[in-house]
Amino acid sequence: MISLLFVFGTSRAQGLHERPIGSLDDIREFLENHYKVNSDSAYNNCWQGCVFLRFSLSKDQKLIDIDYSKSTPPFIKDALLAAVIELNKQIFRIKELKVTIGKTFLLPFVIDSSEGCGIDNWDVQKHDNKVKAMYEERQIHANRYVETIRNMLNFSKEKSEYLNCIVLSPAMPPITMH
Repeated sequence: MISLLFVFGTSRAQGLHERPIGSLDDIREFLENHYKVNSDSAYNNCWQGCVFLRFSLSKDQKLIDIDYSKSTPPFIKDALLAAVIELNKQIFRIKELKVTIGKTFLLPFVIDSSEGCGIDNWDVQKHDNKVKAMYEERQIHANRYVETIRNMLNFSKEKSEYLNCIVLSPAMPPITMH
């Protein structure tokens, strides 16, 4: 019994997931659950759209060749990168690995970062005209869905006319509200 507790304590100390990553859907779910935007960034940004995360799986079952659609704001890129780093610390046992090595994956991330929009969490009547104007401007430019879909093949490293890839089900982390 003591050795079982020791093994369990060791895996927790290393930050390992409760179970191995066993499928491509587990990758999506892990990234969705570990996507955490810095609270200062969330407070100062208002952004809604879709970020496309492109990656491959290595033979040792880690995400490699990671890239983001070019229009991805830095605060979202930072949160996704932190989630990917945590994911790569996990134990992978993907059954479909033989058919996935060398393939490119495209994971759409539907993001609604509304904390800095001034919607619902601010009493507009309490703010002066300058602050009201700031929130109105943020709200006007918040919806980036058309732009992000249009640029889904425009990555930070290069733009492609087409991409031979496997498109995964979209990840939809919770709305960013702190």
